[in-house]
Amino acid sequence: MEGALQKLSSSGHRIDWSQSSGHLVIRDTPSTPSVLKVLVREFRFSAKEPLTKASSNLLGTAEAQHEIQALHLVEYGPELGFAQVQQPNTPQDIITLSNVTVLDALNAIAGTRAVWLYKQSSCTRSLVSLNWPIR
Repeated sequence: MEGALQKLSSSGHRIDWSQSSGHLVIRDTPSTPSVLKVLVREFRFSAKEPLTKASSNLLGTAEAQHEIQALHLVEYGPELGFAQVQQPNTPQDIITLSNVTVLDALNAIAGTRAVWLYKQSSCTRSLVSLNWPIR
């Protein structure tokens, strides 16, 4: 994997990578976007709920929204802010994270089954999107 990333990087693609809690984080910026560094005091999600619902709720926390608004970002994409069908949960399905960054919470939501893609742009409009290309 590291060899493939180095080859990509050396062929003119602007990428950087690191590991966070055992997950590979690849980005096309020199540093992690500030929204992903936001510390969330407490976040709960169900292992049974759709990834899009859990991530939308995460970006909807007061801490994440404060940073999104401070940066004047507009959320876009088909997977942000849309209601999802609820599945019944049992107590063992609920995962509680405390004092966790948005990045680490997204990795916890993804687990070993999914890949998430965060994009932030400040070209004409300041936009942010979060998608799940592999579920």
